[in-house]
Amino acid sequence: MKDKILLIDDDKSIHDILEEGLDQYQLYHSYSASESLKILSKERIDVILCDLILPDINGIKLIKKIKPNYDIPIIMITGFASIESAIEAIKAGAYDYLKKPFSIKEVSNILNKVLEHERLKNENIRLMSILSGTPEGLGIVYTSEVMSNIIELIKNIAPYNINVLILGESGVGKELVANAIHKLSNRSDNQFVAINCSGIPETLLESELFGYTKGAFTGANKDKDGLIIKADNSTMFFDEIGDASPEFQVKILRILDSGTYTPVGSTSIKKVDIRLVSATNKDVNELLSQKTLREDLYYRINGITIDIPPLRERRGDIGVLAKHFLKLFSNGQKEFSKNALLYLIQQDWKGNVRELKNVIQKASILTKSKIVSANDFKYFKKNFSYQGVVYKDAKYNFEKIYFQTLYKQCNGKITEMAKQSGLTRQNIYIKLNKFNITM
Repeated sequence: MKDKILLIDDDKSIHDILEEGLDQYQLYHSYSASESLKILSKERIDVILCDLILPDINGIKLIKKIKPNYDIPIIMITGFASIESAIEAIKAGAYDYLKKPFSIKEVSNILNKVLEHERLKNENIRLMSILSGTPEGLGIVYTSEVMSNIIELIKNIAPYNINVLILGESGVGKELVANAIHKLSNRSDNQFVAINCSGIPETLLESELFGYTKGAFTGANKDKDGLIIKADNSTMFFDEIGDASPEFQVKILRILDSGTYTPVGSTSIKKVDIRLVSATNKDVNELLSQKTLREDLYYRINGITIDIPPLRERRGDIGVLAKHFLKLFSNGQKEFSKNALLYLIQQDWKGNVRELKNVIQKASILTKSKIVSANDFKYFKKNFSYQGVVYKDAKYNFEKIYFQTLYKQCNGKITEMAKQSGLTRQNIYIKLNKFNITM
């Protein structure tokens, strides 16, 4: 697949020259800042070549508009040999600076340089994800068998355009799973678009999704595209779909049945091709019996169901998640004591991964020592105690989870387990026998 380059320049001759000289790339042409922003909203661009002088705004102002929304390297091009403008462009977020007139070789060299830098950066991210417990590079941290099975299911269904319904309590990571499906699909080159059906007021939900025409309602002083346009030929995630109104659900059904929609205030019908992933934290049978969720819509969105168990039912993931978050929030400067991990594993985490993440973030900020202990959590975790838990039982549960996880991570290799745990091989055998741990 060719790397995608967006050229923003009002000089047509520059476009003609680069179109002919850079045939190893897929070149997108823009002659103004406003036109470039429309292209960026629809296409996944690898590198931007941007002229300093544009007809609507200058290139440096455009960089400041692009950088907060898109992680794309930008190369500034100009006909002015001004060091000041070069420095200003770099400060605004440009990767490099190219002076006109330039040769095709110069452009090729700088593009090769920036694309290689991006590849190395992405490879580093991939390797870091493997080391942090996310071996697929999907951002999902786990060691439990149930999550391993879910990952395998995601891999199996991702290449097919079947709709998916994700079930699970609030905070278990439903959007992460939806994003993973998108990343492994044949639509991954395009933008993943998420919309929370309960997070947007009903009066705004339709206009946010479908867009609107000028004069459609008070304050609509110009046409605006909806989020669904960004999801064309991509994946759209409807979170808490059971909270959408019956009227809105009818319109979602229309998209699934005919691939069409109508912007608010318009009479024109537009076509769109989306793969739909939906989610809810509510009981689906209850939603159907109460007619909160339309039955015909349910059968359309429920091509495949993924049910994510709460964190308290996969306690083996708590330790690796906690370590992952602490490393993330402390930049690798802090670690847990053994009693801290035991403390965390024993909790029910009613808010699931989201709650655990928040607690670890607070610990990384409020704990002055490099070692985070169980006592450090008492300042910010309410009802965080071992009341009613006998120490002997707590210790047994922790050890069992610890050695089950270690055994899996080391693929049953006793020498590696001994190395990582600091125990002798003899002690490892004793623990495996004690907890009846086998492949």
